[in-house]
Amino acid sequence: MFFVVSGFLITSLLIEERDRNHRVDLWQFWVRRWRRLLPALFTMLVVIGVWAVFWGSVEQHTQVRRDYPWGIFYLANWGQIFSQTAYFSGTPTLFRHLWSLAVEEQWYLIWPLVFIVIAKRAGADRRLGRTLVMVSVGVMVATAACSIAGWPTKFFNPFTMSMQPVSTVNFLYLSTFTRSSGLLLGAALAFLWRPWRVAGPRREQAGRTL
Repeated sequence: MFFVVSGFLITSLLIEERDRNHRVDLWQFWVRRWRRLLPALFTMLVVIGVWAVFWGSVEQHTQVRRDYPWGIFYLANWGQIFSQTAYFSGTPTLFRHLWSLAVEEQWYLIWPLVFIVIAKRAGADRRLGRTLVMVSVGVMVATAACSIAGWPTKFFNPFTMSMQPVSTVNFLYLSTFTRSSGLLLGAALAFLWRPWRVAGPRREQAGRTL
């Protein structure tokens, strides 16, 4: 639900800007996202890092050193996939919760570029919305099929430039590809349902009545 709502809100903002200015200012879009997210992220990383140095266990020291780079660059979901530490283990790492924020930020980076390419004309919005619904459902079906087949067990790690063993559950639960289903569904709803553009009856007497 979090990703569906996020996909809806971000796409709605992009549609509004396109309709208002006939273009999308990518740089300003990204700056607004960074201003909302980066200060809180870096504050949390610093506070948790200081706590770990003075009060954390040896294991937590190792976890922090391993997870810090992934967290800073909004790649925490992939860091957890390649770490082979089970997401549903009983001893969570200090930065486990950053995976959803990483997926979100990757969406902010990639989706506006895709939007500019596929949503140039407002007249095609409803058709595009229906197409995105089908793509979203397709990703869901593919994810379910992968779960049944127990795939993947290996995935390409661009940082080591090699195939690396991964947990199927971790990959399907945390990867940007599989989580795109909710984001795409939210984006589809933004194209199909535009409540802010519904013209209601005029209420000249509303202020007096209140």
